[in-house]
Amino acid sequence: MSKGVYKRRSIKSARMSTMPYVNFTSEGAKALNEWKSEYPKRMAKGRLLMLLSMADFVIHEVQMKAPVIDGYDYAKDLVVVGVEGTDMDAVAIVLKSTTRKLIKREAKDSILYLKPVEGSPRWVYVLMKYNPWPASLLPVGIAKSDAMVIRRKVSSGEIGKLSARIMSVSSTIESEMSRAGMPIKLERNDNVTVDNMHDDILFSIQRKEYGIKDGVAAHWRPALHALKGEFFNFQKRYVKYVQTGSLTAFNLPKTKGEVKIGELSKSSVFAKRVSKVLA
Repeated sequence: MSKGVYKRRSIKSARMSTMPYVNFTSEGAKALNEWKSEYPKRMAKGRLLMLLSMADFVIHEVQMKAPVIDGYDYAKDLVVVGVEGTDMDAVAIVLKSTTRKLIKREAKDSILYLKPVEGSPRWVYVLMKYNPWPASLLPVGIAKSDAMVIRRKVSSGEIGKLSARIMSVSSTIESEMSRAGMPIKLERNDNVTVDNMHDDILFSIQRKEYGIKDGVAAHWRPALHALKGEFFNFQKRYVKYVQTGSLTAFNLPKTKGEVKIGELSKSSVFAKRVSKVLA
């Protein structure tokens, strides 16, 4: 009996005595600590790099399918920007807006929205009350110091309806403009001058995407659908980056600065609508 007990204790003792003892060299310990410190940073950076790479993928898909809209091959000017003011990594695909003057031939199919700038005269606020204006009925030229102007291209039928609305209250508008220090006579004028004008290209993009008042030419929804099919591959690239730290895991676009989250509010409705294909 006692002999058996002795053997069991002997075996237990032998097991304890033969446990391997492992220790790191100073170089190995340093490398491990550096890796432990670097790993969370690499995971965080990898998330942003994956978003940038996904945005680059979408841009290329859109560029392959996008039509010329309002005479403008807009897709070639799409850029990726970082987004400020969020509590998470975020990027956006944007089209930088530029200002220009209204061209005479555009007056017949353009409607204009006036927005005040610092120091806008009183009569600008009168015109704003009756936004949008068919360009050919705008009763006074708009200088850069007067207002900012947003242009939309619409059909002749829409121009006709808006023109009828303006002319139905023409005497009221003329009286209000006179009291605001700008006497006018409402009549057709295809030679109106407009500075500081921005094209509302997003308006036309939405019309093409969904075939509103024009033939459909979807290009954002197919691009996002293609992205959905690549999710697994992007996840694999993320893992590869975390493991190796090599930027070759991603195709990275050249970013064009950052925008504040509030600046994207205008496009958020369209973005949410087309993004439903990702659900």
